[in-house]
Amino acid sequence: MSTVVIGGTGFIGHRLIPILEKQGEPIVCMDINPGAGSFGEHVKVVRGDVTQFDEVMAVVAEAKPDRLINLSYYIGSDLPPRVATKLNVRASAASSTRCTPARWPSAASRRISASARRPKPT
Repeated sequence: MSTVVIGGTGFIGHRLIPILEKQGEPIVCMDINPGAGSFGEHVKVVRGDVTQFDEVMAVVAEAKPDRLINLSYYIGSDLPPRVATKLNVRASAASSTRCTPARWPSAASRRISASARRPKPT
């Protein structure tokens, strides 16, 4: 099973990608700071900005992953709120709703987001 991990050089990605790699899976890690990641031979690290939907789709179209994992999230207070909202809300929503096989044939059939909200209990 192939996987694209968006924001994979961060806190969670540094822990998740080695686990996936031990399973022998091909992995593409897309991050705005690709130099921050040091992974093994099964991992291709590429530069990409999750807020630029065309960049996300180019990586997904090339990798043709079975899974898309979005770990991109901004935590901090040094950016204006509109910038953090663009990354944390809009980009996350775009990668989870637009990257569907119905809208994009090469999209991943499974999508996971670290910033996903839990459904409200009924």
